[in-house]
Parts: sequence; structure tokens; C-alpha cells
Amino acid sequence: MGSKYIAFVLSAESRQDLLKLFPPKYVIPVCHHITLSFDDASAEILAWLYGEFTGHGEENVVPTMAVTEHCVDNGIECFRAAIVCHNNEHNLTYKHTRCDGKTYHITHSLDFGKHARDSCQVVSDIANIKRQIVLHLTGTVELLDHEN
Repeated sequence: MGSKYIAFVLSAESRQDLLKLFPPKYVIPVCHHITLSFDDASAEILAWLYGEFTGHGEENVVPTMAVTEHCVDNGIECFRAAIVCHNNEHNLTYKHTRCDGKTYHITHSLDFGKHARDSCQVVSDIANIKRQIVLHLTGTVELLDHEN
């Protein structure tokens, strides 16, 4: 069994919306999840994430994330993503950086021989941004098995 990680798995509706608005550029559509925590798949990090989603650690909410930039480079199509944060003034802010310092992202499609794990590098380079957007997504926070 491989290691585990915490991910925001897109709802069927959000996945369909994203695939409809951005038909996959490459032959392998992915568009499944956004990794939230890879190094520490624990109850503590899950509680922290719910606090990020709601601003006050409530566990019975549907978290919201958004994609904010469409990025493409060398056989990898992905989106820069963010946690949608609600503050006390009812304003929305977007948190793009994971607790490990990497950028939240979702792999949208891949060319043959490319890997989803390389999407993090693509979204980190602003030269790869093809279009800025804001599309809110719904989904669930789940513990997934990492497959090498």
C-alpha cells in the first residue's frame, strides 16, 4: 500500500463544468482532485483545513475551492487553484499556497508520457498562465491512496 494524502475531490457537477468550459487540450483528461496535504495526512491537518475553508474550524461545511488561472506547458494542462476563504466582513479571499509551500492546483489533462505530479511546476511559473479566471468548485475532502 502506498502513502496517503488529503485531497479536495471535485463534485461531478464541478468536474463537468470545468471540462465543458475548458475541453481537455491533451489526450488524457484528469480533472479529479486538488491535493491539500501530501506530507501530513492526519486528523490535525484535516481540522486545520476545515478552519481554512470556514474561518473558524467548523467540520460540517462543504468546502469551496476555486480555479484562478489556466496554465499549459509542454504536454501538461492544469489550473492554479485556491481555497476560498470567508472573512468576518463577508468578503472572499483566495489562498493559493498549501501548508508545504507549494501551489494548490488541479491537473486538467496530460499528453502521453506526462505525469500529474509535474503540474505543480507548471502552475508555479507565471509564464505558463494562459488565461485568468475565477470558477468556484464544490467537492469533498477525502483521504486518498497515492499510487506511484
